Amino acid sequence: MTVAIPPFPAAEAERFLEALERECYHAGAGLTTHPELAAIYAAHPRLTDPDILAGAREEFLATGSRRAAARLAWLVDVAVGHRTAELEARRREWESRAVVTLPNGDRHDYHRVPVDLARIRDREHRLVLERARTTLAAAHLGELRLEAVRREREVLESLRLGDAVRARSTVSGVDLDALAAAATRFLRDTADLYEYALGRLAKRRLDLAPGRLAPGDLPWLFASHGFDRIFDGGTLAALARLQLGEMGLDAAAGGRIRIDAAERPGKGVRAFCSPVRVPDEVYVVIRPRGGHGDLRSFWHELGHALHRAHTPRDLPFETRRLGDPAVTEGYAHLLDRLTVEPGWLRRYLGLGAREADALIRELAVGDLFIRRRHAAKLLYELELYRAPDRSAIRGRYGELMSEATLARYPDDDALLDVDPGLHSARYLRGWRLEAALGAWLTGRFGDDWFRNPDAGPALAALMARGGEPRAEELARELTGREPSFEPLVRRAESLLG
Repeated sequence: MTVAIPPFPAAEAERFLEALERECYHAGAGLTTHPELAAIYAAHPRLTDPDILAGAREEFLATGSRRAAARLAWLVDVAVGHRTAELEARRREWESRAVVTLPNGDRHDYHRVPVDLARIRDREHRLVLERARTTLAAAHLGELRLEAVRREREVLESLRLGDAVRARSTVSGVDLDALAAAATRFLRDTADLYEYALGRLAKRRLDLAPGRLAPGDLPWLFASHGFDRIFDGGTLAALARLQLGEMGLDAAAGGRIRIDAAERPGKGVRAFCSPVRVPDEVYVVIRPRGGHGDLRSFWHELGHALHRAHTPRDLPFETRRLGDPAVTEGYAHLLDRLTVEPGWLRRYLGLGAREADALIRELAVGDLFIRRRHAAKLLYELELYRAPDRSAIRGRYGELMSEATLARYPDDDALLDVDPGLHSARYLRGWRLEAALGAWLTGRFGDDWFRNPDAGPALAALMARGGEPRAEELARELTGREPSFEPLVRRAESLLG
């Protein structure tokens, strides 16, 4: 007996994504303090109908086609989003209003604590603030995050494709266990270099040895204060127009990319890109706070925006709006990587060779930290998704994070560091694609490809393929080699060895 498979409601999916992205933009930009996420899901009941998800599963198992896989992976995310929408809205609303109060009466907006930690010279003040922030957040958000993971696991396990990790691997086409093994090798291959480089930086800036660092030390340690005078958040858009124009790209993509750099209460400090309508309405949101971090965050989100704005509107919905999320991460990492290239810094910021080299070496320690942190986070999340409950792996977060970063992470920080959807895997895969994209552009246009007028159109042609092929396939196509972390290891060795 043949079972009828409900047709995929592409038109409704398009309307839903537009509404959801617009609401997320408004919430993240501080334009609303009450994100109506649950109402958006309720307005599109077909997308959360179990029969639609079951039909997508059957289509995927029957055909194994790339389009069927994209539909199933996305509908899984919709089902997870639907079940966690109320939790997410509560999280966003709490974070937009929360205030951290210290024993001495000092008050800090919760959103701005990472900024404040990077600016407070006194170590005891920083550590008190960090402890107060994490204690407050754990009390209000910890159970929300654990409940979100539990609901995601239930959705994945309902597919009857194995445990949650195996189900996510199957629907995404990404072997998460193989990625974890590669991440483990990356941690091993960079361990000695990281300890050496971190030790030098921590001794110079904090007079501390690795292993004595606390999470509250890290924003200050990696802030590159000696170079703050170089960076002006008010000139980000003009600088983007200049640099991208030289490589043959329009930073605004003919008006399709809209930059929101305004200061307003409730606006998050973390930059983001919101593709409301692809390719016609894409927002880049940033709240400049000073320093190189603004530059890098802006270029990262601009990479996402350029990818979305160069995706043709006549592509199938699955290719244009769905596809492999690590592909867009690869483009974002490629753009933000420019801001630590010596030639780029000399040309667009006027740094001398010595100054550019000093800045790059200092930032390279932070780069290695963040990659090692994401590698450890992936290992922890895979254990969490497979554990019967968090008590079965108590202590593992602190152990994995402390070993990877050489900072003493308390285990309860896990309550604030787990996001549904295994985003750490997306970032890790995006970094491998960035290495391939960079090698391809350098091979075709030279080390200064960022100012070659032929490089932009060539990159735009890749972006015009939307979310296909997968990141690993695109990397193999561009370089003829299997994607790996080895180029990232060699880059770190060349800068820090």
